[in-house]
Amino acid sequence: MPLQRLHSVQLEQLVRWTNEGFSQEEVARRLNVSQSVVSRAWTRYLATGTPAYGHEGGRERAITRAQDRFIVLTARQNPTFTASRINSRFRQASGRTIFSQTIRRRLHAAHLRARRRATHPRLTAEQRASRYRDGSNHTFTLFGGESVRVGRHLSVCNIIIRVQQFEQAPWVLDFDFGSTLQKSFPVYKWNVKFDGRVSSVFAFLETVDELCHSRNVSKEELFISAVELFSGPTLTWFRSISENVKDWNSLVTLLKGHYLPHDYDDRLWNEIKMRTQGKNELVHEYIAIMKSLDDCLEFHMNPRF
Repeated sequence: MPLQRLHSVQLEQLVRWTNEGFSQEEVARRLNVSQSVVSRAWTRYLATGTPAYGHEGGRERAITRAQDRFIVLTARQNPTFTASRINSRFRQASGRTIFSQTIRRRLHAAHLRARRRATHPRLTAEQRASRYRDGSNHTFTLFGGESVRVGRHLSVCNIIIRVQQFEQAPWVLDFDFGSTLQKSFPVYKWNVKFDGRVSSVFAFLETVDELCHSRNVSKEELFISAVELFSGPTLTWFRSISENVKDWNSLVTLLKGHYLPHDYDDRLWNEIKMRTQGKNELVHEYIAIMKSLDDCLEFHMNPRF
């Protein structure tokens, strides 16, 4: 016959009635249990200060029932997660570290499979060398009048695409196998913003022009993504004039007209005429500075000047 157990409310009643002077037999009769159950509960209360049942043997659980449900729920919501990844989610949620094997046992108990990472057989040094030789030995053939070298291992559609790319931009096509046309770098990743200062107008335009060439971005792509180059008040200005411009050059013209003083060219021209080579300034540095100032003029200086 299994032992009779009392729930928490009954245990509290047992302690209260015993303290009120009722005998253990009377308390047992009221709770409808044997006198030995009352005696053990009262002895436990005197020893530990609480009549609640303690750990009664067996291995303690590493996690609670609620945490078990969290593991099962995570596995069902993410069926491709491995036990290690579920363990990481559990660590982030509870702040506790457990073994991945504990995760697997909880999933097996819920009739779920613990996923494992995909593996492949390890290749020996001879196998890797053989694969390298097979991949580096190609037979080349000339196709058409463009003299484009392609490998016979490439598909017909890939050959056609490469020939079309060469016809459109022969100076960009790389003849090495596995290479493709250089991709343009998105403007929003340039981290370049115009702040609206007069002194930074030409520095901003020079930086954008240099990045266009180095990152293979056309003027059309630059104009489409121009909103990424402005922030704050300059972005408000760009939105107000965006409907009136059709290309990047017209946008640059409006930008200079709005943010530069009306007599900017006259001031710059006077600065150029007054500029002389410094005492410790090298010749090529002086020429570079004068060339930079000339580039800022709307009408450039005569080379014979």
